[in-house]
Amino acid sequence: MISLDLHVHTTHSDGSDIREMVAAADEAGLDAIGLADHCILHEDDFRRCDRTNFDETYLERRREIDRLQSTFDVTILDGVEMNYDPDYHDEIRSFLERAGFDYTIGSVHYADEYHIAKTGWFASVGEADRAAAVDHYVDWQLQLIESELFDIVGHLDLCERSSELRGRITDDQYDAFVEALGRSRSVPEINAGRVFDDYGAVHPNPKVLDRFLDAGIRFVLGTDAHTPAELRDRVEYLTGFEADQGLDSLAYEDGIAVTEALEAY
Repeated sequence: MISLDLHVHTTHSDGSDIREMVAAADEAGLDAIGLADHCILHEDDFRRCDRTNFDETYLERRREIDRLQSTFDVTILDGVEMNYDPDYHDEIRSFLERAGFDYTIGSVHYADEYHIAKTGWFASVGEADRAAAVDHYVDWQLQLIESELFDIVGHLDLCERSSELRGRITDDQYDAFVEALGRSRSVPEINAGRVFDDYGAVHPNPKVLDRFLDAGIRFVLGTDAHTPAELRDRVEYLTGFEADQGLDSLAYEDGIAVTEALEAY
């Protein structure tokens, strides 16, 4: 059984009740759960900012964590999934320094005018725009890794979720991810957010996982769960996946800060 899930959402963004999510983690036998609600500091063309105001409510969630911690055996970690747009690098850095989360995830959900995270968005988009979307996404993801702003890189090849974009990241682009991660303090995640949907696999795509492992890149685990049922099912999936792949993912150690553990990982 895996012991640590660092990618869980609550009603402070687009997930479920915080107590229910923590209870599910406790029932699943986790040693620690990382709450990583979406945080978006700026408006964008896709109105993602309208879905969350976590930059204003993170202290409220922190107080909820403090109240719940004595109720459950599982350790509750105070994290964030920050939407990364390179145009807002300085604003993101300033906010993260001020907020003082236990750890940070950086994720690319859109790139310029392309809504990468929206499954089905590319169904009516032409081939040239599909190719451009992947190139823009890869560029922003590389900038995220090289920014050194984040402890964890979220769902590394998110465009695999869209059937119209699947398989378009080239070997050279995956190699660029590997090289950038090899130079960065940021650690990628094995993300189980779409293992039971049309995509049916983790991020990064298992077909390319060996090129990361062969380069000495290590991973943390994240269910990317938004409901208690998703958390329980994906913990079970990741437990089997980790065993099948022979992974040695980060485990939770009481008394050691996640950021310190990641730096030594």
